[in-house]
Amino acid sequence: MTLENIDFTISINYLILTILIILGIGYTYFSYRFTIPATSNSIKALLIFLRALALSLLIIIIFEPILIINYLQKNSPINLLLIDNSSSIVNKDSLMRSENVNQFITDYKNKVNEHIKIGTFGKDIKFLNNIEKINLPFNETSTNFEKIAPFIHSLKENIASITLVSDGIITEGSNSINDLERLNIPIFTIAVGDTTRQSDISIAKVDFNKRIYKNTKTEINAVVSNLNFANKNVLVTLFDKSGLISQKQIKLDEFGINNISFEYEAIEIGKQNLSLKVSELKNEITYENNKFPFVIEVLDDKTNVLLISSSPSNDLSFIIQSLSKNENIRLNKIIQIGDDKFSDNVKDAKIIDSADVIIMLNFPSNKTPQNLINVVFSNIRTKNTPYFLIVSELTELNRLISFKNLLPFHHKNGQKDFPLIQPEVISEGNGIIKNTYDWQKLAPIRIGKTKIEAKDNSSILVIGKLKNEQTQIPILITQKAATSNRIVLNGFNFWKWKLQPQTELQNLFDSFINNSIKWLSTKKTELIYISTTKDVYNASENIEFIANVYDETSTPINDAIVDIEISSDNFQENLKLNPSKNGVYNGGININRSGSFNYKGKITLNNGQIKYKTGKFLKSETKPENINFVLNSNYLKFISYYSSGESFFIDNYSDLFSRIEQNQMINTNDKIISIKYELWNEKWILVFIILVIAVEWTIRKKIGML
Repeated sequence: MTLENIDFTISINYLILTILIILGIGYTYFSYRFTIPATSNSIKALLIFLRALALSLLIIIIFEPILIINYLQKNSPINLLLIDNSSSIVNKDSLMRSENVNQFITDYKNKVNEHIKIGTFGKDIKFLNNIEKINLPFNETSTNFEKIAPFIHSLKENIASITLVSDGIITEGSNSINDLERLNIPIFTIAVGDTTRQSDISIAKVDFNKRIYKNTKTEINAVVSNLNFANKNVLVTLFDKSGLISQKQIKLDEFGINNISFEYEAIEIGKQNLSLKVSELKNEITYENNKFPFVIEVLDDKTNVLLISSSPSNDLSFIIQSLSKNENIRLNKIIQIGDDKFSDNVKDAKIIDSADVIIMLNFPSNKTPQNLINVVFSNIRTKNTPYFLIVSELTELNRLISFKNLLPFHHKNGQKDFPLIQPEVISEGNGIIKNTYDWQKLAPIRIGKTKIEAKDNSSILVIGKLKNEQTQIPILITQKAATSNRIVLNGFNFWKWKLQPQTELQNLFDSFINNSIKWLSTKKTELIYISTTKDVYNASENIEFIANVYDETSTPINDAIVDIEISSDNFQENLKLNPSKNGVYNGGININRSGSFNYKGKITLNNGQIKYKTGKFLKSETKPENINFVLNSNYLKFISYYSSGESFFIDNYSDLFSRIEQNQMINTNDKIISIKYELWNEKWILVFIILVIAVEWTIRKKIGML
């Protein structure tokens, strides 16, 4: 840093300041013109100087002076050259390639002769201490691009450009293109290696939901890779057992990767065998990887819901209104309107037998025919029909004594009246309750006189607050029985929730009742899937994982955390899968060793719940640096393209140095560093003024002027 200039500012006009200082000096001179006792002129001059200095400093301090010292700092960025030191660089034509790389290093040092750092990368990254004489052994056993971005971050230097010399063959870690792009530094790549390569097209990966609903659209995403077929047109086709579903034409990308998506809507329930196929081109090494089969499980989108009530009520109307809005529900009703009288004369055992879910309100009451109770609960027992029981003031639970083993609670006589209870959510029930905060804003409901206690194998999602005091009264109970699910709502007069002024609160019950139906009707199948895309991988291949996460209503979960722990003998690696959409998570890792591997997936849901999944895969024994000597120029082009750099070949890089020079000029800047002193706020100024006054006072006392 060099001194640039010094600025002095004050909150008063300099002319006025000068006048005030002159007046202060004049006053001082007048004060000491005649002294008692008389003293020498030298003493007078000293006293006048000390007082004039103190007064002048005080006058200046009053108007808040600021002293600014500016320094100029030259900021010259550096250029990094990182050379792939792995053995795959020189496995073929070793002498010629080594000479080409050394010639490039020499040219780089001569053309980019200032502010450069040179290093190597392979398994790790390190700078060369002596760049005058460079003789690389090219003996690293692996190539890891994943470590480059963290290494650059750790330097904490102003970097104008990065130049990578490599064959682009990854044998450890991930491709890390996103991390390199986020550096915001142009990366120039120099491709060195065997350019002869076999031509091929393949469907590298397919992301899809393993579980969907009938007549509901889902997205299927595929990655089509190509070698030596850039700009060729191919057809990608989606098939199911009935034949062609959809077909798209794509132009194969020069970088070797195309992403394509299809919409799929299933019209049949059950497991559907699908496949994606890319059309074949002449001279492909194999056609086996042009097809990718997969299976999607299709669930019924229509649920037969039977609503049973022993009497009409506002709550009943509220439930009918909510269920009628849902196009995925077929609603049947058995509503008692008098002694053994039913609305529309409906009391058909066939309706009960066909129900996927039964909702019971005011049921059974003291007017409910016993044979109807027997038919309903016998069906629940024999067919394991899931149910939603709403306990109201009319519900006579004593009439269910013979079916008590089907209830998720114990009951006994309790309150003498119907107290008002404010619901409070203590658990979301894995998808049943959404927007838990809004439940606290709902109007209170009443509970019946019967005291209810949840059984040990049941879960309480909502409890009640009585006069702002939390109680142990269960309001919402769920039970996942061995063969069916059950929900109990202990309360009535919830129709008032529809009178809430906020729209989101008016719709809260609709969401709750529909989620409950989905939770009750969802068959007991896997909610979490984690697998590798293949069972056996070649040594040069990345291990790709895909996961699907659903809640207990079969709704995709997009905010889970999916961690994979991969282990083998004396080996352990961790991988975090990235969410895409619709509950799909994916990620990949490169493992530079062979053998059988176990993996354990840890899925953390937003409610803190943790689930685990395990599996295995196999990787072949060939050493990664010896299985693939073919230059992966597409990957190097990707790096340069996404980082705003440029890709060159080792035999043609003449334009590289002009690009580096341009970046050097853009990133070179002079920086002014200012140091600001608020003199009026500096303690040492005040101390100095006091010291000057003290010296004056001491002299005056010594000569008897006090």
